[in-house]
Amino acid sequence: KHFPPTQHVASRNTEESTAPERQFLDQVSESATFDIEALERFRTELRKEVAIHYPATLTAWEFLGRAGLWIEGRLTRAGALLFAKNPTAICPTSIVICTRYYGDDRATNREIETFEGTVPAQIIAARQFVADRVRSGEAPSADQAQSAAVYDYPMVAVREVIANALVHRDYASTDSCVHVRLFPDRLEVSGPGAWLGRD
Repeated sequence: KHFPPTQHVASRNTEESTAPERQFLDQVSESATFDIEALERFRTELRKEVAIHYPATLTAWEFLGRAGLWIEGRLTRAGALLFAKNPTAICPTSIVICTRYYGDDRATNREIETFEGTVPAQIIAARQFVADRVRSGEAPSADQAQSAAVYDYPMVAVREVIANALVHRDYASTDSCVHVRLFPDRLEVSGPGAWLGRD
């Protein structure tokens, strides 16, 4: 409900005095470049009720400005997490560590993969990490003349849990990141900090 953030108009010389009023992710980063292809993919996937506020006639910079992600020629931290070519340069712990354990606790053998990149790319990669390891076969599709993959977990729910962990984590935390831990009997997803506005 807080997107886009309230924009603060500030000149470069007064920016530092107004920056503390912004939440961490709404503060301006050092990044003045972004991945236009990632931005265009994001725009094509906007829900219709959101897309009407961001018409296709807007340039990439106008879109970012209207969304509150581009201020004075630079991305905000939120903008960098979504569209920067190297988001970890802005938020070093903006990574997802996915681990598959071959036993019931963390002391067992494991395989680890670390995913960097934009938040949408991390959601896709972490979900795929889980999907590749919990696929149990295939079954006839209910509505198409082809088979559908069968998983041990409801993969839409897995994606949403991972997305929530990434979107709601505390990016100001510099000593932890999001973890996805797959055990033979369970899946654990954790992120640093508490959700803003949470009781």
